[in-house]
Amino acid sequence: MNNSVNNLATAFSQNSQLIESLKAAIQTQIELGDPSISRFNQAIDLVIKQNIKPILDQAKGKMSSTVDSSSSSVKDHFCRGRKWVTIPKDHELFASFVDKAQDSDLGNLLELWESHELAWVRFHSTKGLNVNFSLHHNSSVGSNIKLEVPVDIALELEVLNGTPKSCGYEVKAKPKAPVKEEAADEVETSGAPVDEEAIEEEVQKATEEEVQNDVSRNEEDNQSQIEALLAEDMDDDLGFDIDDNFDIDNL
Repeated sequence: MNNSVNNLATAFSQNSQLIESLKAAIQTQIELGDPSISRFNQAIDLVIKQNIKPILDQAKGKMSSTVDSSSSSVKDHFCRGRKWVTIPKDHELFASFVDKAQDSDLGNLLELWESHELAWVRFHSTKGLNVNFSLHHNSSVGSNIKLEVPVDIALELEVLNGTPKSCGYEVKAKPKAPVKEEAADEVETSGAPVDEEAIEEEVQKATEEEVQNDVSRNEEDNQSQIEALLAEDMDDDLGFDIDDNFDIDNL
């Protein structure tokens, strides 16, 4: 309250017209033969009640009506099933809620926020033209740790479809796998143009060598088959396998 009074006094002091009017009023009192400051205050208070208070009451009524209307619309917006909101990491409010969590020793909650790159808070109550959001280390447990947000900003926050727990936010998000770049052709060049004719010659040469190797292997296979057939014919003529061990004296 004292801060409010001091702030108003400072603002009034900067109003030169008001200061001159007060000086004129105290001068009138002196001329009437009464220099008492207490009676001056009483007189000013009476003047305020008669001339200023009705204006203040009217303004207060309009403000109260505005607040009531705002409070009603906020409660309708954050109705049952729409209590939780998310705040992306790049949002202007994210840093404020992080500071509040740090001041409240909610280290585990901060780690989850950083993991998912967003914060989640719950609608708590309205306060004038502001909205209170509460911070919870566990969405199933109540909390009285609150931070005020202007109504217009609060209504723009994205409402969470469910609760942080049902949406899987109360466990750390798995780190995203790095995107693998497709391997480029491993052809080293020193800035010189590729000699396509030389490459073609190398491919042709390798192909010819492979064909020649295939021919040689085929010839060897054919020779082996011929020798096997000849051996079978000789075995048939002799009546025994020439590879078997036998006694030459018993032939």
